Amino acid sequence: MPDDIDKILNDIQADKLAKTHEEEATRLLLHVDEQTEQKLAQQRRNKVSGFKLQLDLDEETIKTESENENNGEVDTAVSPTVESVELRTDTTGFISNQPVVLNAGDTNDRSENDEKEKPGGNRKGKDVKAHTAWGCVRGIIYAILVLAASGVLAYFIIVGALDMTGLFKSDTKVPVTLTKEQAKDVSKVSMILKKEGVIDQPFFFEMFCKLTGAADDFKPQDEATLSPDMGYKAIINVLRLTKREIVRVTFPEGMTISEIAERLEKNKVCSASEFYLAMENHDFTYGFLNEIPDGDAYEGRFNKYEGYIFPDSYDFYVGSSGKAVLRKFFDAFDNRVDATLRAKI
Repeated sequence: MPDDIDKILNDIQADKLAKTHEEEATRLLLHVDEQTEQKLAQQRRNKVSGFKLQLDLDEETIKTESENENNGEVDTAVSPTVESVELRTDTTGFISNQPVVLNAGDTNDRSENDEKEKPGGNRKGKDVKAHTAWGCVRGIIYAILVLAASGVLAYFIIVGALDMTGLFKSDTKVPVTLTKEQAKDVSKVSMILKKEGVIDQPFFFEMFCKLTGAADDFKPQDEATLSPDMGYKAIINVLRLTKREIVRVTFPEGMTISEIAERLEKNKVCSASEFYLAMENHDFTYGFLNEIPDGDAYEGRFNKYEGYIFPDSYDFYVGSSGKAVLRKFFDAFDNRVDATLRAKI
């Protein structure tokens, strides 16, 4: 029994010693951790001090260079300058800060290199400016070309539209004659209409005929009456006709020009105003026209062409132009009246 009690006491004592050793080890470990933390804190402070030193040295160097440039002097005897702070690893594995000292020659070399780089930088800046300026010029030229092309295109569209519709065009009737061969070619028809003053844009007329399917429908015409204000559609309809109404009108001897004009209008050949307009603006080249006196030489006549309308019966197309009617009168006079009779007029 006493032996058992001693054994129990020994076990209790052993447990106490074990706990004591464990507590001692824990305190030692905590002490070591505190030392490590203090050492790390000291290293961080060293790093901050090193970077601050570098910043101060850089500011001092810049200030010195500025003063030298302002004074126009270069100090060749420069004391060693701390250029940078190098981070090194000591034997304990921790990073430490140590300044690296460079000679004045190194600083001068760096300054010379900077000076050499400046002209290149200036050239690069000039190249960029020149490229930008040329880009602006190209943009302006492109804009001008686009506007010019748009203006030309708009002009042709407007002119073509006016020509196609006949808006703001003259209502003067013009005789147009097409032969069988000419009527088969829409290009020739377009050029004839252009020549006679019926249209201004033969290209647009040709395209209009092709798009509407009228290019192959034209018929031969004997002085078809057309006018610029008719528009393409009405012109095409007239040129498609194969038969036209004909009326015979008789003009006895002694009729005046005004009476002839009234009779033409009464028989729906042409209006009196169109007939008068044709006499004033014709471009005929008959030989006898040069024999007609001008000014006071034909005093007593109401019209210059009094006596030059040969009395006879004529066949006219209904709705003829004044020019076509006048041509028929002049053809008859030129064929039937010789120089002897003309001298008596």
